[in-house]
Amino acid sequence: WYDPIPGLAHLTEHMLFLGTGANENEWENFISSAGGNSNAFTESEQTCYFFDVPANRCIETVERFGAFFASPRFTYDSVDREISAVDSEHAKNLRSDAFRTQQIQSLRYEAPYNNFGTGNRQTLMRPGIDSALQQFFYEYYTGNNLALVVSGSESLDTLQQVVQSAFSNVRSIAHEKKKIQNSPPKRIMNSPQAMLKDRTPYLIESLAGQRILSISWFLPYSSFDNAPNERLVATRARAELFISHIMGHEGPRSLLALLRNQSLVTGCAVGLGDDDSSHRSLDIRILLTAKGLKEWDCVAATCIEYMNKLATVHWPDYCLTEPAALADLAFQWADLPLTSNVAVNIASNANHFARCVDQSPSAACELLAIGAKPLLVQKAADIKRLVVDPVLEQCASQILPLITVLAPSSELESIVIGLKREIEPIYSTVFYRNKNIALIKKSTINLPENLFPEPNRFIPEGILRPRFSKRATYIYKPPQYIHNQFWTKQDTNFGIPRASVFALYRTSHCAATASDLILARLWRSCVIDALRDNYPGFESYDASLAGLDWGLAVGTRGFTLTCAGYDQKLDLFISELTKALLHFTSDLIQNNHLDAQLLLDRAKDALGRDLARDDVAPPASRAASELALALEIPRHNVDAMRQALGEATLPRLIEWIQSVIIPALTTWPDTTFLAGNIASNPSTLVNALFDATSIKKKNSLHANNLAATPRIRLMPMTNDDTLFPIVLATPISADAGKNKAVLVSLQTGTGEKIKALTMALASIADPLFYESLRTEQQLGYVIQCSARSREAVHSIVFLVQSNRPDADAEFLTQRIENFLSQTLAQALVNQQTNVQSYIDGLAANLLQKPQSFGEDVARDWEEVVAETYFWLRRQSLAQAIRKITLSDLENFYRNSIIGPTRRPLLIQVDDFSSSSFLPDDFKQAALQPASAQPRKRLLLRRQMNKLTQKSDLLPTSSYSAFIESLELAPTIVEAEERRAK
Repeated sequence: WYDPIPGLAHLTEHMLFLGTGANENEWENFISSAGGNSNAFTESEQTCYFFDVPANRCIETVERFGAFFASPRFTYDSVDREISAVDSEHAKNLRSDAFRTQQIQSLRYEAPYNNFGTGNRQTLMRPGIDSALQQFFYEYYTGNNLALVVSGSESLDTLQQVVQSAFSNVRSIAHEKKKIQNSPPKRIMNSPQAMLKDRTPYLIESLAGQRILSISWFLPYSSFDNAPNERLVATRARAELFISHIMGHEGPRSLLALLRNQSLVTGCAVGLGDDDSSHRSLDIRILLTAKGLKEWDCVAATCIEYMNKLATVHWPDYCLTEPAALADLAFQWADLPLTSNVAVNIASNANHFARCVDQSPSAACELLAIGAKPLLVQKAADIKRLVVDPVLEQCASQILPLITVLAPSSELESIVIGLKREIEPIYSTVFYRNKNIALIKKSTINLPENLFPEPNRFIPEGILRPRFSKRATYIYKPPQYIHNQFWTKQDTNFGIPRASVFALYRTSHCAATASDLILARLWRSCVIDALRDNYPGFESYDASLAGLDWGLAVGTRGFTLTCAGYDQKLDLFISELTKALLHFTSDLIQNNHLDAQLLLDRAKDALGRDLARDDVAPPASRAASELALALEIPRHNVDAMRQALGEATLPRLIEWIQSVIIPALTTWPDTTFLAGNIASNPSTLVNALFDATSIKKKNSLHANNLAATPRIRLMPMTNDDTLFPIVLATPISADAGKNKAVLVSLQTGTGEKIKALTMALASIADPLFYESLRTEQQLGYVIQCSARSREAVHSIVFLVQSNRPDADAEFLTQRIENFLSQTLAQALVNQQTNVQSYIDGLAANLLQKPQSFGEDVARDWEEVVAETYFWLRRQSLAQAIRKITLSDLENFYRNSIIGPTRRPLLIQVDDFSSSSFLPDDFKQAALQPASAQPRKRLLLRRQMNKLTQKSDLLPTSSYSAFIESLELAPTIVEAEERRAK
């Protein structure tokens, strides 16, 4: 907010990552070699830098981290390059609805709260920017303004000594209150209410096909001087927890049910929005139907009246005590968070509240709890009076909250007739202001007399007790096989009173064809839509509030039903879920469900808009999806899925459910995994899952339900004169901005040793690739190198997205190949990289103990699903990595990256306007909107050093046949059997 130059804080964040010594990328290289990660984010009032590394590298990383803030590099040439990087990042965001909407929302506020925080070349490339950077750093990057959190396995005494030594050179200033360069006017400082200048409803064009109504109640503090303490009180009290419990409820008398019954909305979420030193906000985000968009003013009026009525009616005690108890329960039994997340959360809270809280030894514990659990108030009446009432009164007193409507341009036109069309200058977003505030008049929907849900019967009773206490030292135990592919795993490490059940029904008919995939996704959407509305006999939403969740996923191997939560009432929950699932499916196929067509229409609308988002996906995402489409079986392109969606009818869906779902649901699942705080005899949960629905206890598949076996296609190897035997070219649309992308995939083979070599080379190449193409050549913001494994086939992938006008797809391709053939080769030959440190870092990461029981179970479930059962895979892979030598890497590089066993695939996403070898009709596709016609693809065979000459062109019509003719890799099971032998 306080940037004197828009984007200056963001640019400063970028500059610090250049390091401090002679080597510009010393910090990034060190973090990569240590097997760690490092990043930062800049918010409206703070920039947060963070890293995580294996525990044995903590001390040396902290020692380097201190120099990060004491003496950063601010050389003129690096400033120019980082401005280009900021500009590339901005270009990446140009098509993002979130960034576009946020910038328009800022127009409601006075300066400096309407600042453009990201920045771009236009705002930053100006005379004196280097001195402005140094002044900004001098003024804000001081010890007095810094909150530091280090979380490591060393003793507190050791960590304190390391921190004091590492940060001793960070400059501090004598006075605590500093002068802000771009501070708000005095009238705003005295009354933050004055920062809001425009309450006009905004109607904004969505590029991603979204229909969203956002309503925000602006809650300013009394003054900036009082704000820190008022903010601490508000954050401790968590009024939004109680208000969202009622207003965001999904039960029969809820706001959502009221609007869904009118076919106006499909979902809503209520919670804390803005949270800074001037104000907070209470926000409601509503997903509109096409009808709801046309009647958005009625939806908004209903929400406002609902909020106002909450401020005037008596609240039952349980509506206040239940959310408080559940929040306290969630905090008590939460999974251990990631170490880096703990550090970030405490640092942010310390920045906001450290000067307000008691400076006692327990202060850090309080800082961690702030915002995570509500203020401990014993009586419901006290919660209402002290916590909820002040916020409700603030909301009800407002003439009009801030209202924003986001909608596709084609649908927006019908609701903005007579309004002035405006274009926001930074993102070129089309929007309208509806200055007729009287439009939001009394709702035509009558609110129920009783707004409150019934008491929640799923809330655990008494004291929850895990069967095993938390261990000080993690000891791995593999799952136990019972029978019929039924596995169990007792939690003996984490001491959490929760359990999970996974049931996989294997069938190829959830994804074998585009039609199968669409019908499977529509069935899933209908099930979730129907069952979340408190389907008769199943109170799904109440259960979720009480920590009992369920999920339904469809994929290449079939569909998976999951249930998880506090084990005390998990059997009851599972029994009711499975009954409701079968009853709903039965009603649907017998056409007894009165809202079947409505459910399908809502599902088709949502899925259609999901597919439409592909049209505005950035080129880097498009390249990644094209890679999966080319290599993975089964995969289906967007055009085929759109066609299948158009052909999906209720009779067709019912026919598919009868042939695919019913045979699966009425038979014992093909694979079941029960894990967590379970009884020594898990029969209770097993019976709840299967016996209650009269499921046949046998592992037999319907005749038409063949088990799915995902496969991977192998690219052809190169020969002496072929650089890229296969090139996939796909045009971006005219509305994709200036970005283009190139992806190079190099399949390296199968087996553990190949995977170890692939991971090692990728970890070495990644920082070099970033340094070469991003830092030195300034080709763009998205510069990535990573190892990729799918179904036991391993690859190294290089991806570049650029917005440079002179960098077309051919140019980017040549730069990637130059890196592979020259930069990477030179680094290996000259041993410029410390190979052993990279290997140690990779191995240490693989040997990291799971942070939660969920992570522990996820690793085992992956083995069960793939039917490989290699429980110590990570340990074995770490051992294989530690055996790698520099000679191994050189041979691997010569053979698989630039040599005879290289299996490359080149994907180019561009407008190809400068290409001399592509046909005119192909180029013409790039001039059309993305959704105007099916996506064109070309497969090319091209010769080395002749990248700009025409070669064999295979158009879209031949694409599928060519791809399907490629050799298939062994299945993952076959690969594992080969490894075992």
